[in-house]
Amino acid sequence: MKNVQAERQRRAQKLARQKVSIALAPDQAPQPVSALQALQVADKYRANRHFQAATVICDQLVAAGVKGVELNGVQLHIAIEAKRLSKALKLSKTLSQLAPTEPKVAELVAQALRLANRHEQAKSLLDKAIRRDPNNADLRERRGRLLADLGEFDAAGDDLRKALRLDPNRTAPYLVLSLLNQLSEDEITKLQKLADNGAGSPEEVNFSLAAVRQAVGDIAGQFEYLGRANAATVAKRGNWPTDRIRDENTRQIELFDAEALSRLAVQSTPGKSDPRPIFIVGMPRSGSTLVEQILSASEDVRGIGEAALFQSTLLDLCLVRYPGLRWPEHLAQLTAEDTTEIRQRYLREAQEVYGGAPVLIDKTLGGFRDVGLIAACLPSARFLHTLRHPLATILSSYEQAFGELAYCSRLEDLAHQYLEHLRLMDHWKQLLGDRILTVNYEDLVADFEQQATAMLSFCDIPWTDEVLAFNNNPRAVMTVSARQVREPIYQTSVARWQKAEPFLKPARDILAAAGALPPQAEA
Repeated sequence: MKNVQAERQRRAQKLARQKVSIALAPDQAPQPVSALQALQVADKYRANRHFQAATVICDQLVAAGVKGVELNGVQLHIAIEAKRLSKALKLSKTLSQLAPTEPKVAELVAQALRLANRHEQAKSLLDKAIRRDPNNADLRERRGRLLADLGEFDAAGDDLRKALRLDPNRTAPYLVLSLLNQLSEDEITKLQKLADNGAGSPEEVNFSLAAVRQAVGDIAGQFEYLGRANAATVAKRGNWPTDRIRDENTRQIELFDAEALSRLAVQSTPGKSDPRPIFIVGMPRSGSTLVEQILSASEDVRGIGEAALFQSTLLDLCLVRYPGLRWPEHLAQLTAEDTTEIRQRYLREAQEVYGGAPVLIDKTLGGFRDVGLIAACLPSARFLHTLRHPLATILSSYEQAFGELAYCSRLEDLAHQYLEHLRLMDHWKQLLGDRILTVNYEDLVADFEQQATAMLSFCDIPWTDEVLAFNNNPRAVMTVSARQVREPIYQTSVARWQKAEPFLKPARDILAAAGALPPQAEA
């Protein structure tokens, strides 16, 4: 690997010598800097999830004639994290040609392939890279995560442990092992030492230990570690802007009424090869992955996971045509021509990334915000609203390392977000009627066959006996539910929230005041 490091250093020196005139911030004039400095600023924007600012700098570098692995690597990293998947696949191809033997390139390209549901390609790529560099901890961890998606849990554990032996300072593998229920006593002891010494990632260490305490029924201990983990997330991400979100949702309800739906609705009929999209919307941890796994048991159905494909398509159009407008004010500016273009872009992207399938299952956390606009853009779309007991949803969300979903880090924010999600879904149900079916998680696990039959009928998907064995579905599952959805239906999680109810009081009080708790929970 010495040759790889030397080549990387040589490229960095070349970028440091290359002078360009670049605006490093939206409100700044171009200034002379090195290409390396500009690229470092872009990558810092990317790390802070300011993807538009990072992209603008990269575009300027391309226009200035800058080329090479480092620029393409930052561009690919942005495309992966912003979920611009067709762009990520194109950049992956270029980057693989530029540096076919670099471990960092292989690890990054594997991420892109994984997001595009090309797990076998990603696995093959990582296998080759590990044969070249068997002691690379990044490659081992990446393959471990990939194998967990594929349900190869023992092999995943082997790679994750290898990554820990190669790099004892990393803590992310512990978190994955905790989700797979594979932590050994020795690993738990190491985690406890890390927590006591304040070492490693506080989120990864404390979420892992919370899972350990939950597994042995120590709810008080679980919530002690959850409090530490989520406090660290809040310190990093900041507070969830509950009041602003509520105001935006109120404004959206005002802007997107029956008249707006009629004005924006695409009139063209679907083409013969166009997939029929089914959107699964709802709060995280509401049973959405289970529903996706059931529906995708049919050979004519393709589940694409949490791709945020519609949201990225909408954002790309609005950034160009309506720059400077904050959500949801662009709803007043959109035209039928815009929604037609969004439809065309969405279907084209789905075809390029996921290939053809008669039915496409699109599951996106937070997708309930966009139901009205999705319905206007895609007249054949149907919606499954997954709903679970509010305290069960909140408990399960609070337990997970959902760093990008900042509201999951405080019980109060989770309660407010749950209420806002109900408010928006009530609006969409009044507007769209029978295009939305509510799927109650508790009903689904209590009477699986009847509820699954109703879902399939609503989606116009023929019944197949494979549905009854949905847990044997070989498709990759990129979610914290990866282990659970490969097990038969079970009811042990239905009332798990009741044991934790005293610790859920901040959320419970908010839900009770809003009348959002089922009657049995009010007693």
